[in-house]
Amino acid sequence: MKTILITGASSGMGYQTALCLAKAGYQVFGAARSVAKMQPLKEFGVVPIEMDVTNDQSRKQGLLKLFNKHIKLMF
Repeated sequence: MKTILITGASSGMGYQTALCLAKAGYQVFGAARSVAKMQPLKEFGVVPIEMDVTNDQSRKQGLLKLFNKHIKLMF
């Protein structure tokens, strides 16, 4: 299964892209400042991640949460 991170997944094109890819069978992580707006996507398996891509600390925290809780990297 392919894993995808969609930024801006709380509305518009990001929301629709996350929805379409989740319905197509991808493992989708949706990143946005407002996790509440992504709650309907959870029904389709999208995992919401709180992240403001314009803020360095927020990006770091969001990615750390993603990798620590959901994705295991193998090197």
